[in-house]
Order: sequence, then structure tokens, then C-alpha cells
Amino acid sequence: MELKENYNLLNLSTTEVSLQIHKILSYPLYLCMMSILASIIMFNTKNFKSNTLKICIGLFFSVIIYYINNFFYVMGKTEKIPIMLSIWLPIIFLIVVNFIYIRKINEK
Repeated sequence: MELKENYNLLNLSTTEVSLQIHKILSYPLYLCMMSILASIIMFNTKNFKSNTLKICIGLFFSVIIYYINNFFYVMGKTEKIPIMLSIWLPIIFLIVVNFIYIRKINEK
């Protein structure tokens, strides 16, 4: 917070500082959503005999989520979209995906 105030006093851009603050605040929720997604993947892949296939599916999802996060981070850093939206939109996407898959598990 002090750094942000100092940047404001010097008339420098506080975009990077605001992004990092929002990232720190959203990180626990992000880890929780990723853990839920990992458990959903393992519950839905019971009928796959090969552990290699399960690992490949998990890696595919983690790479996709990494690139989505990175894309929105860059969009927020260049101020194409609002900073708050750039950090929280991927997490909201994870919450929606987790909710959909949890409902599918409950229907089974």
C-alpha cells in the first residue's frame, strides 16, 4: 500500500501494484477452486484404467487455465479491461466450471 501511495505521489502508474494486490487477495480462492477442479477430474475419470491418461487430462486443464490467467493478466496490465475484472474473471470462470461439474457428479 505504501508503494502505491509513493507511485501516486510521483505520478507513476499504479496498475502493476493494483494487479499484484488483487492477485494476492484472490490467490487463496484460486487454490481452492483448482483443488476442487482436480478432485472433480479424478472423480470423473474413474473408468479410465491408465494413470497416464489421467495425468495428461490434468496437465491439459492446468495449461489451459494458466494461459487464460496469463491472457487476462496481460489484458489488465495494458488496461484493455479493468484491473479488478482481469484478476477475478478467470476465478469466476473456474467457479462456474466447478459448479457445473459438481452438479453432474451429484446427478450420477
